[in-house]
Amino acid sequence: MRGGVFIGRFQPFHRGHAEVIKQALNTCDRVTIILGSSRSARSTRNPFLASERDEMVRLGLSSSGVSAQDLARLSIKGVRDYFYNTKAWIGEVREKSSEMAVSSYTLFGVEKDATSSYLKWFPDWARFDHTEGMSREDKTGAVIHATDLREEYLRAAEDFLSRAGKSDLPSGVIAWLQEFSKTPMYQMLHHEQLAIDEYRRIWKVAPFPPVFVTTDALVLQAGHILLIQRKKSPGKGLWALPGGFLDQGESLAECAARELFEETQFPLSGEELLSHLKSVKTFDHPLRSTRGRTITHVHHFDLPGDRVLSVTASDDAAQAKWIPVLDIAKMEEEFFEDHFHIVQSFLSQGALAVR
Repeated sequence: MRGGVFIGRFQPFHRGHAEVIKQALNTCDRVTIILGSSRSARSTRNPFLASERDEMVRLGLSSSGVSAQDLARLSIKGVRDYFYNTKAWIGEVREKSSEMAVSSYTLFGVEKDATSSYLKWFPDWARFDHTEGMSREDKTGAVIHATDLREEYLRAAEDFLSRAGKSDLPSGVIAWLQEFSKTPMYQMLHHEQLAIDEYRRIWKVAPFPPVFVTTDALVLQAGHILLIQRKKSPGKGLWALPGGFLDQGESLAECAARELFEETQFPLSGEELLSHLKSVKTFDHPLRSTRGRTITHVHHFDLPGDRVLSVTASDDAAQAKWIPVLDIAKMEEEFFEDHFHIVQSFLSQGALAVR
């Protein structure tokens, strides 16, 4: 038996996706759709949860003419992000795909930009590039970009769903998006999209696309990690490491100490804090921030003591809280951007030894 695999985030599911899946169903006995970013917190990049996208995909396929019999040969599996561990991501995709119990695999997809690099990570699988199916049936032949559809929808759902843009969406998806636009989640994402648009507008005058430099503080004490809950968009209400943008005239270490104090009223002086600095790691995934290319330098501080120091939320933080290291894994869907993956990176390398 032959199995087909189609990987994507489907934010949202559009007509091009449907055409690829139809081709997979026409040529394979079983098909697995891999939903990427399946445990990410809601954001303008990932506004829809895995369960919602599962529903959206099935509605989109049904309204695109896929029969119930063909849908029965389809399975949808979620795979979480591994921003800094590609090997683990590949392993999970293979594990979820193996549940089809087939003798051969064909990977379906479109190689359109750097985000399609994963298509080369499965050299033992056959490849089917369905570029034609991903294109609009118009004079330009432009590839449908889910990013464009998503951002237009989040800016103004009613306008978008009544304009030509909806021609790129199956009718079942349009109906789903109309219902979602009535929810508080949509309103939150709408305001976040507008905030990001304003952020981009301000920097649009720069002669080159800006690259932002930030620092974050990963503070460990008595088996706990210090986190803050964000007060403002983007990521309002999500948990993150204390941190922020580098100011002119300060070093990275000074920035990390300053931001830690501003957001948590940390009781140690900068000099005393830096005496407990264990390591500094750079995290630079190109898609780690919706605001633009942002490279952060995470300063790992390991403080002695059997009790955590007292902290108080301030500045951009709604809360400042010490979280047990053992509880971090349960909070994946509550973390801002890639901060969960940053903590996991330190944990996986044994840098956060719990005494």
